[in-house]
Amino acid sequence: MASGYSWNDYPSDRLKHFEVRVGRRWNGAQVVHQGSEPAFLHELPPVAQMPYWVAPVAKSGLYGSPVSITPASVFYPPEVVEEVKVTDLEPGGSAPTGTHTNTEFADGVIRLATDQRSGTYVSPELDLGFQAIALWRVTAASNEVVEIYQEDLGTISARDGEAWFWTVDGRPPSPGIPGVDWENDYTQATLPVWTKDTIPGDRLVLGPRGTVGAHTFVNVESRFYDEGAWSVYAPHKDGWRRAQKMQVRLTLNRSKEVQHRRITDLVLAVGA
Repeated sequence: MASGYSWNDYPSDRLKHFEVRVGRRWNGAQVVHQGSEPAFLHELPPVAQMPYWVAPVAKSGLYGSPVSITPASVFYPPEVVEEVKVTDLEPGGSAPTGTHTNTEFADGVIRLATDQRSGTYVSPELDLGFQAIALWRVTAASNEVVEIYQEDLGTISARDGEAWFWTVDGRPPSPGIPGVDWENDYTQATLPVWTKDTIPGDRLVLGPRGTVGAHTFVNVESRFYDEGAWSVYAPHKDGWRRAQKMQVRLTLNRSKEVQHRRITDLVLAVGA
């Protein structure tokens, strides 16, 4: 199956390209396309129902506002049907049935357990029931969340350099898309307006400088059962191969405990 997408063009000499992502929301979604044309054909779309997003990217590297897009056309290859699908995790679903090592199922997502910087989750096996050359696919959608609250940030005056660290939604600072330190007028400042070099350390936003996705990581690996033996785990790539079974291992990492890479969806499917 392939899905075709198109959107309104954005004629501008400042445009570098369009970026298309697939996931529950823009932040943390998987990048599946970058190109200058306002159209995209995804030959192997995710097996789970996932929103697609597109945003223009300027030559400066700044992003425009992302918008969701729907497929203009869907194509199905001949003589391929979905034989088996395992939906191990989906929003609003039950707890996944795989094996946790330093990870946990909480708040409807798979994430690292408290005080853990690295951990794994191994899915149940997907069994086709017979050995064959088949199309094996995995959807493992995730996002990054920073568990820090506004009252923990201290009193930040307007234009005090906060955007050098992060904005509320985690995107890179940009005067074109207001963040918390671009919303107020200079005269609304209740404290001295510091520069990035003179602001006291206790007035800085807590946490490391960076954007969503910069401080957490998830590695999606798979192994296959063929000729009576399992292969070793390797980075997963959707595609055709001979096998009877597939198993997926997710490895989650983060640099600090306040950051979480949350797995929202895990779906395994095979078509033969």
